[in-house]
Amino acid sequence: PAPLPSPYYSAPEEAPSLAPSSPFEEAPSPSPTSDENNYQNVSGLFDVRKFGAIGDGITDDTESFKMAWDTACQSELALNVIFVPNGFSFIVQSSIFTGPCKGGIALK
Repeated sequence: PAPLPSPYYSAPEEAPSLAPSSPFEEAPSPSPTSDENNYQNVSGLFDVRKFGAIGDGITDDTESFKMAWDTACQSELALNVIFVPNGFSFIVQSSIFTGPCKGGIALK
């Protein structure tokens, strides 16, 4: 069987700048473990596409955004970024993203 997609963020050649723009600052994270089923993203980046978001302007991506939020919310890192890439048309229905979260969360 084909392996499940990894929830770990794969940075494009031009990764978004994560220069500290808030008081949250932390030492570099260790490399991700080889356990592909571990949905804890040690880098603090959660790409909504890794949670199944399509961004084709037709498919409802709400559940993927909720899964990315819930996973980031459980991370104990000081800052977790839910990455929503440019160039896509994500369809997200009215939603309530609940907390409290263990660390800070930003949408980028």
